Amino acid sequence: MKDWASNSHLLLWCCCWWWSGKANKTVLETVSSKRTTLFPRFLSRNVYTRGALFGSQHLSTSTLVAQVCCGDRVGRLFFPNNFSYQRTLRRAMAWLSRGRNQAELVKALKENGLIKTERVEKTLLTVDRGYFCKYRPYEDSPQPIGWNATISAPHMHVTCLELLNEHLKPGSKVLDIGSGSGYLTACMGVMVRPKGLVVGIEHIPGLARQSIENIEKSQKDLLDEGVVRIVVGDGRKGYPEEAPFDAIHVGAAAGTAPRVLLDQLAPGGRMLIPEGTMEQELVQYDKAEDGTISKRHITFVRYVPLCSPEQQIRGI
Repeated sequence: MKDWASNSHLLLWCCCWWWSGKANKTVLETVSSKRTTLFPRFLSRNVYTRGALFGSQHLSTSTLVAQVCCGDRVGRLFFPNNFSYQRTLRRAMAWLSRGRNQAELVKALKENGLIKTERVEKTLLTVDRGYFCKYRPYEDSPQPIGWNATISAPHMHVTCLELLNEHLKPGSKVLDIGSGSGYLTACMGVMVRPKGLVVGIEHIPGLARQSIENIEKSQKDLLDEGVVRIVVGDGRKGYPEEAPFDAIHVGAAAGTAPRVLLDQLAPGGRMLIPEGTMEQELVQYDKAEDGTISKRHITFVRYVPLCSPEQQIRGI
């Protein structure tokens, strides 16, 4: 009887795994078109939270399945804490947005509703992530680039480019703080050329040199034309030599936005910065023509802290 029960359990698990594989195409189409199906009764809360459908204790895939099967309202009911809910859905996106090359990654990001404008899509097709990331460059997840730094997940790059799209016009002046691998800096350089300027500021010299090498492999003309400039410095102080900036992107989390950065934002400009410590959120600051500043919450995120080079290298 025990063997029969064990075999039955294994058979049931295999059937569920087979079903999930057959359903992948439907899941992708459903998520991309934002439709939901009507069979929540097949998915209990226990299965939803434990990931039992996929034989996993992780939440990412089971959350995605519940999101598709039960809809956003049910998903938020199971995860009443907004931070946990959004964090889990972001983890699920790594299962969806991936490819064997840049074109396939961009296609997946577009099908999943992350890429919204043709201009951002063309930019991402122009700058190949493979030149900036040694490990799994075409998966939607952050990857290490040395010195306790990471290159952000593609969906975060897309989010920032879409939010800054109207401020990344030809001739615009941009500051990218914590430029890291140089990938987002290069993307913004493509969008502001000709006659624009993107200053990537990085506080670790070795990482700055590496980012220049990456850009030389991918978009050397951006450096030759002076559209992209990588400098070594303390990003917490901004870059007053070229201020004010039409757009500022901060690639590390601060407790609150440094006032000096808001001062270096041009009237009509926009800044994106992660704020918080344990629970972080991506915040958008807009400066009106009269100098008044408005603040808008975008989404919950997880970034390395905006700190000194010594603290970053020691992993503090």
